Amino acid sequence: MTLAQLLFAGAVIGLVMAVPVGPVNLLAISRTLRYGFVAGFVAGLGGMVADTLLAAIAAYGVTWVIDFVEGNARPIQFAGGVLLLVMGIAAMRSHPHLDRAAAVASSGGVLRGGVSAFFMTMTNPGAALAMLALFGSLGDIDADGLQGARAAAVVAGVAAGSTLWWFVLASIVRHVRGRLGDAWLHAVNRTAGIVLVVFGAGLIASLALGIRLF
Repeated sequence: MTLAQLLFAGAVIGLVMAVPVGPVNLLAISRTLRYGFVAGFVAGLGGMVADTLLAAIAAYGVTWVIDFVEGNARPIQFAGGVLLLVMGIAAMRSHPHLDRAAAVASSGGVLRGGVSAFFMTMTNPGAALAMLALFGSLGDIDADGLQGARAAAVVAGVAAGSTLWWFVLASIVRHVRGRLGDAWLHAVNRTAGIVLVVFGAGLIASLALGIRLF
């Protein structure tokens, strides 16, 4: 594969990792509605940074990291479940208002979303294993076949594809945000909170029942 093809393949991987509806998507949507485009986009970028880091691990074949994730999947999964539970409960208990968005966003709420999204992704063993599976499914792109500029091209593609998705998502939500009131914001916030709690409870319950998800 040429560098351009590797860059494009990486962008596809970035999109595949980012697009499916999950905790980070819900976080980005709710923060865009509450705080505006920048807050939602930055929340998505937190997930992008995590995906790019995972892509670099896969591309450069950092096997000790991969072995660590696989060997510690249960505690990592538990930590991820607790994180989702805490964030979900906090979302359901909050009472946000659109008219306070600018003031809250300027006080540090923007970066908080990005940090939360990063840890959501990094405490999900499935994200690391999914990234490895995507690399392995594309033939020439595997942990042993990439070096130097070739690996960098794939990793840059993952970052670009993921960033594109978060920009598009935040833009779409920003477009409809002006037409919505506090009632819609409360509904979205509560729905996102419920889904996060379900995700988190599912992760923890699977550990208690001895079900291996990853």
